[in-house]
Amino acid sequence: MARTLKQYNEEYIGNLTPRRIILWGVTFVIILAVGIPLLGLPLGWYNKAIDVVSPKNVEVQYTAIYQDYQALQKGAQNVCDLRMARDQSTSDDEKSQRVSQVLASQQLFNRNAADYDARWMNAFQAKYVGPNDVPTIAPTMSELTLQIDGCPLS
Repeated sequence: MARTLKQYNEEYIGNLTPRRIILWGVTFVIILAVGIPLLGLPLGWYNKAIDVVSPKNVEVQYTAIYQDYQALQKGAQNVCDLRMARDQSTSDDEKSQRVSQVLASQQLFNRNAADYDARWMNAFQAKYVGPNDVPTIAPTMSELTLQIDGCPLS
C-alpha cells in the first residue's frame, strides 16, 4: 500500500528530536557562514574595501594629502605676504586692494582646509590609509601664520 504525503509528513515530524533540530540549525549556520562570503566574492561585495587599501589608492591618498597640506602652508604664507604688503601700503587705494587680497586668500585657505578635512574624514579616501606625519585635522590660519617669522597677526 502506498503511503500518502500526509503520512510521510506525520512520520517525519514525529522523528524530529531535539538533537535533529540542533543539527539542522548548525548545518544552516555553517551554510550561511561559508556561502555568504563565497557569494560575495563574485558579486563584488568586497571590491571597495580592497580598493581602499590597495597600494594604488594609498599612493593617491598620500599624494593628495601632502598636496593639500602644502596648499595650506602656501596659503598661510600668501596671507602673511599680503598682510605685510598691506601694512606697508602708503595710499588708501592700495591698502583697500591689499585688504581685499587678504580676504580672498583667507577664503581660499578655508576652502583648502575644508577639502583637507573632508579627505581625512572620508573612509573611502584617506581616513584609514593616510600618512602619519601630517595632522588629521587642518591647522588653522593662526597656527600656520605663527610659524612664519615676521608675519603680522592680522
